[in-house]
Amino acid sequence: MKNIFIITILLLSISGCSQTLPLYLAHSQESGKYYKDIDNDLNKFQGTWKYTNGSTSLTIVLRKKTQVVNPFRNFTTDMLIGEYSYIHNGIQQTNTISLMEANSADYGNNNIYGTTLGKCDECPAGAKNLVFLFFNDPVVSYLNSQMSVKYFIENGVEKIKIGLKPDTYVHTGELPAMPAGYEPVPIDKYTLIKQP
Repeated sequence: MKNIFIITILLLSISGCSQTLPLYLAHSQESGKYYKDIDNDLNKFQGTWKYTNGSTSLTIVLRKKTQVVNPFRNFTTDMLIGEYSYIHNGIQQTNTISLMEANSADYGNNNIYGTTLGKCDECPAGAKNLVFLFFNDPVVSYLNSQMSVKYFIENGVEKIKIGLKPDTYVHTGELPAMPAGYEPVPIDKYTLIKQP
């Protein structure tokens, strides 16, 4: 009986150290917690999405990754990871899509990543159709952005609307020169269509 009591206490203390919480609480980033996508809210964002305007295009590939450990805050979370390709006036500027698998082993290694679910005023009641991610420019790191992604269906077609805004990162000192001829993805809003 004494052994059963000791085993029960050990199991309770271990389970208390790795409590599973819904993903929408991930903003609290408590050490030892697992923020799980219990309702599979991230699933609808997965896939290849494309924006086209003449000879300019932005292609984003997103995938859900489960149980990713944040080494800075010591918590585990499910998250979206991704990479992208940007063509400006017919000229390839950035293409990191081939890095999707290579970079996905660790937290924050992908050029697109994040976990924060947000409230969408225009979305159906109770729907979690908005997520906030980080969008990194691999060529010019001081151009990194925050990206909001809203999922919706229009006339039977799955789409996402993204909004890029500058990150809150503050660069001190002189900014490095932009590579000659390089055009980063402009800070703007884009509607991307899910690709087959």
